[in-house]
Amino acid sequence: ENHLGDEDILLLEQIEQQIFPLVQGFFQQDSEEEDSDEGGYESLKSATATNTLTTNTIDGIYRSELQLMTSVPGSSNQSWHKDNRSRGLSIIIPLVDFTADNGGTKLLIGSHNNSLPLGSGQGARVINAPAGSVVAYDSRTIHRGLGNETSEGRPALIFCYDRIESPPPGCGTLGSVGTSYQG
Repeated sequence: ENHLGDEDILLLEQIEQQIFPLVQGFFQQDSEEEDSDEGGYESLKSATATNTLTTNTIDGIYRSELQLMTSVPGSSNQSWHKDNRSRGLSIIIPLVDFTADNGGTKLLIGSHNNSLPLGSGQGARVINAPAGSVVAYDSRTIHRGLGNETSEGRPALIFCYDRIESPPPGCGTLGSVGTSYQG
């Protein structure tokens, strides 16, 4: 059996400490700001500059997922989906450069507030991001990982944070299938 060693766990904790001010800023926004911009991006930028934490806890908020996800060579596009039906924060940390060719993430910008027709594809953008960068978006944003057309794997760390009262999957199986069918 393979298990994470103490050094691995320490590294993941250090990464989470670095991103946690972003998490805190996202969940401290009042409800009037939730749907005011494209996925909360402008609000997140300003929040991260002013928040500091001594512990990684926020009442009612928890890390609902921590994944190491790899898009293997020859993989196909994921179906369009949301990480949660309720407001939460999804964070991707690419471990290699993300490109359209190696299976980077494609976001349907603005879809978190249900203002776009799902079949339109308007506002869809591939996130090209260098290794080690932080890609953060509202968990209600419709997105998908693209297929990997390269000969190398494309690994990434995925952190998701949600409210205790609205744990993922949020959309459930039928919600994911419905979004895939419409998108």
